[in-house]
Amino acid sequence: MPSPPCRPVSQALSAQAKINLGLRVLPRITNGYHDVLSVMCSISLADAVTVELRPRESDEPRVLSRMALDLPEALSRTEDLPVGPANIANRAASLFLEHWPLPESTAVSIDLVKRIPSRVGLAGGSSDAAAVLRALSTLTALGDPDRDILHSEVAVRLGSDVPFFLRGGVAHAAGRGDRLTPIPFQGSFRVVLLVDAEIRIPTPRAYALLDGRRRDSLTAGTPPAHYSPPEMLEWPEGSAFPLDLGNDFLPVVLDSHPRLHPLVDFLEDAASGAWGLSGKGPAFYALFRNDQDAKTFASRVPRNHHICVIQARSTGPVVDGASSNW
Repeated sequence: MPSPPCRPVSQALSAQAKINLGLRVLPRITNGYHDVLSVMCSISLADAVTVELRPRESDEPRVLSRMALDLPEALSRTEDLPVGPANIANRAASLFLEHWPLPESTAVSIDLVKRIPSRVGLAGGSSDAAAVLRALSTLTALGDPDRDILHSEVAVRLGSDVPFFLRGGVAHAAGRGDRLTPIPFQGSFRVVLLVDAEIRIPTPRAYALLDGRRRDSLTAGTPPAHYSPPEMLEWPEGSAFPLDLGNDFLPVVLDSHPRLHPLVDFLEDAASGAWGLSGKGPAFYALFRNDQDAKTFASRVPRNHHICVIQARSTGPVVDGASSNW
């Protein structure tokens, strides 16, 4: 059992968003899920997560959380954000306590400041959950063997993207997204996100639509033969982006929401081939080597009432103490 603190202790972490640098979805398997192949990349757009262990007041829940929004008004949809026990950050803390109980006299308090738009393919909730696990493993001085369990058993129960956020950076993802191979990447690139503020695509529906679209195709869902993790991600000046950024969900998104076609046409014309859809969408991204090119592109995005533009950059692995052995 981890040692309980004798006084309130806390840790503040950044919970970074991710983009998918290509996403291939394989046919449904017998357990009802789909295996995927993707390269995942963490970016600087991040929620702020603070976890505190403190004395528990009478009749107080073991885990409690507060949430504030720091998002453009168009993206501040409270209906997209479960609160209380339904929030994945709460569930992460509760699952941690199932494996490594603390005394009943100790409460886990979580403060979230949401800056990542929810349910658009950027995995903000999964990142929040991973940040809670990282913070609790540090605050309770979890040892290396238990951290292995945290990664292999606890994180995967919360969601397929959660294991990635325990380390972040760039990684090839296989299986349900939880079989990860880190990919070294020197430097960083700029990311311009384009998010339709009015469209949400629930994950189960996205997979159901993809399955339906494939029923008449014998080859759909077969990954390209070259789709394997590179030893290192490099993007030399004057060369095309080195990864296939295709996403199997893109036709589904466009079929379901035809109004996104002009945005895709703009990306094809203005992003020099380095653009893609993140997750099951509807967040798109374009990649650039420097700030000036990213700013120029962002200034050219057609302005209307529902497209929000967010600028960020790629980031390396997390560096807080909780991640040092992952």
